[in-house]
Amino acid sequence: MVEIKQQKLEGSARICFRGPSKEELAHVPACWVADCHGAETAPLVVKGGMASSAIFLAIPHACDGLVFGKFIHASVHDGMKHNLVSCQKSFRYNNIGLTRKPLEGTRNSQQLLSESPMV
Repeated sequence: MVEIKQQKLEGSARICFRGPSKEELAHVPACWVADCHGAETAPLVVKGGMASSAIFLAIPHACDGLVFGKFIHASVHDGMKHNLVSCQKSFRYNNIGLTRKPLEGTRNSQQLLSESPMV
């Protein structure tokens, strides 16, 4: 059985697997992963690039906006290429003042977003 341990490393949650190799993990049933996390279903993707594509295909809808850091990993850019989101805006890291313009631009371009309060 796979032991899953979650630890916090510099602000981001990472999942560490103790037990089977990556190849063996590919044969772990997704229902076991779902049960482990108390969910109805769970995707199980072994490679990061495939996970990025799966996330960006499944979660955002055409009426959503996507605001992202300009220097994110290339696999995230690849994943974002295949989503349905019509408005994507980037911002530079380490400058909170530069995030407002892309957030407002995304919000104003999408009717459903413009009708909801900005958090």
